[in-house]
Amino acid sequence: MKKKIEHSKNNSKNSKIIPSLFAIFASFGWALGLVMIDYATNEINRILFNENLSSIVGNVIRFPFALVLLSIMVKKEKTSNNLEKKSTWLWLISASIIGTSIGVYFFTEAARIAGASIMSLIASANPLFALPISYMLNKEKISIKGFIGVILTIIGVILIII
Repeated sequence: MKKKIEHSKNNSKNSKIIPSLFAIFASFGWALGLVMIDYATNEINRILFNENLSSIVGNVIRFPFALVLLSIMVKKEKTSNNLEKKSTWLWLISASIIGTSIGVYFFTEAARIAGASIMSLIASANPLFALPISYMLNKEKISIKGFIGVILTIIGVILIII
């Protein structure tokens, strides 16, 4: 019985540590990507002499590489993906239009115009949007810690803007 309780505690601990590590790695990846986007879009401006196209051209160059890398990652997964449901495809297509296409364009354009440091500070407001949307769409509960984090984020964004 003692082993079972101990095993349960370890699983609970791992269920919090692993997603947190993934989130930290994702944040680092986004930060590094943001600095590189800022540099690359300004270089594209310099080469093309057309600021209006640099974000689009930058994303046209980036996306095929992302497609290849993500395809390799999907093939390495040993799970079966059920993509036969129409609702799954609707969600994937909607998310790719809203998040990937439109969202990434505005993200890249903001990085080009404002710079990586200012954009990263403003992008830290993501939880303000993600928490209520995930509550409405996925019925995810917002913890007290999450709520306090949102309040601190609001204060931080206000300090940045002022």
